[in-house]
Amino acid sequence: MREKGVNPRRSRAMLKVLQREGSEAASPEAISRQARESARQRGSAALHRAAEKAVRTKGPAERKAAARKAARTRARKTSN
Repeated sequence: MREKGVNPRRSRAMLKVLQREGSEAASPEAISRQARESARQRGSAALHRAAEKAVRTKGPAERKAAARKAARTRARKTSN
């Protein structure tokens, strides 16, 4: 539970930052591009840790769906 209210200075600062960036910054393409770039910069150990966490937090059905999606993505990348 939050005990303190919203910090008005921080709230104003965030609002200004969000207003400065264009509406395209939050597009699915932009988010995907940012995610890919940050993933590329991370090492293999970080990727391995993320995969292990996914295994722990997902149930069998979600894990199966993620595996299918990954297979589709790999197939699409090799066909291009």
